[in-house]
Amino acid sequence: MPIKITKLLHAGVRVGPGDDNVKKALDFYEGLLGLERDQYRPHVPGVPGHWMNITEGDRSLQVHLFGAEGVSPLGRSTTEDPTRHHTAYAVEDLAEAEREQRGRAHDAAPR
Repeated sequence: MPIKITKLLHAGVRVGPGDDNVKKALDFYEGLLGLERDQYRPHVPGVPGHWMNITEGDRSLQVHLFGAEGVSPLGRSTTEDPTRHHTAYAVEDLAEAEREQRGRAHDAAPR
């Protein structure tokens, strides 16, 4: 059974390492696209960036900008790193979504 997504929460975008890349991304998202910078993004040591707000009616969405390359200080590996490109969703039933995901991972495992 498919997981029921109820809302897109945010999209994570890597913009490259260093303050210059982060500034260029901020100029694009804030200056050109007119998105508002979220002032509540916590300081993340070793990962500069910004959370940009997109407001649509009563729904609030974000783009998370990460200045990183390779495995960031937050990453466990090249495939488990929250600074990699990603999308985050709210789901109707988290426990059911986890069961479905585990079941599909089990079905896809080599035998």
